[in-house]
Amino acid sequence: QRAKGTVLSVAALVARFLANAKAEGRYIKNGKPTSEINCLRVALRPLVKLYGTMPVGDFTVKNLKLVRVALCERRPPAADGEPWRRHHSGLRCRESVNLDVHRIRRVFRWAEEEELVPEGRWHSLRSLRPLGAGSAMVRESDGVKPVPLRSLAMFLRHCKPREAVLVRFQWLTGARPGEAVQLRMRDIDRSGSVWIYTPMSHKTEHRGKTRTILIGPRAQRVLAPHIQLDPDAWLFSGHVGHLRENSYSTIVRKVCIDNGIAPWAPNQIRHNTLTNARRSHGIDTASVVAGHSNVATTEIYAEQDVRKAMEWARAHG
Repeated sequence: QRAKGTVLSVAALVARFLANAKAEGRYIKNGKPTSEINCLRVALRPLVKLYGTMPVGDFTVKNLKLVRVALCERRPPAADGEPWRRHHSGLRCRESVNLDVHRIRRVFRWAEEEELVPEGRWHSLRSLRPLGAGSAMVRESDGVKPVPLRSLAMFLRHCKPREAVLVRFQWLTGARPGEAVQLRMRDIDRSGSVWIYTPMSHKTEHRGKTRTILIGPRAQRVLAPHIQLDPDAWLFSGHVGHLRENSYSTIVRKVCIDNGIAPWAPNQIRHNTLTNARRSHGIDTASVVAGHSNVATTEIYAEQDVRKAMEWARAHG
């Protein structure tokens, strides 16, 4: 494809896409890059390595299929000092490979919008079907499992008070780790028997969605020693600002390894909570507690679900 008298290569297209994303502030949340920008770079490396010098107009579905093969290559085994890293004989997860292919196509969708590739190129690349279950090239995801109760009890026995409060808060509310670490009094409505926490930042804010976390009496008692007079003070402060989600995960992992506990991640606690909520109050209540949306649910049913979630929070949280 000739653009302004030059032939644009695949590598140049990738560089232009990333530069445009930075200039427009995409993949930025609260002034900081999200993990998606790093995921994009990882997904685009095989593309540039294999076809960096190829004119973008010559890139076809067959080329994308070969890039996918490269994305499926085995990873090296865990090095010494990385006992927590799951390598599964080096095979990548099927869902992550399919997502990386989608990220590559995203570059060509943008390029088509900017008229940098022939019209219809992105739609042509969409004809590559995702890897299906049972493919020998990849492994199936284990999925996120709840934390075994024995592991959780052992962790609480050995961790510091701050991490114990965070774990208990997640257990009682179903909050994501990133939502728990950024607690401020300003973001908590304490006017009712069940407090309503609206995180300053959350996973789906870029889609225009709001997130509310219900804090019941038990969770309120857990937070009581950390309540601040300053409404803008972080309840769980870090070196700069609030404790970072990655730091929280690292601390949990280190405590587990140091004390002979099977490593787990803070996000798994949320699955314990949602499993219990679904078992005791049904899937609709669990969905509201989780902050998931369902396009098939009417506003009336959503209001009923919130009331159920309030009842759950009074009893559980």
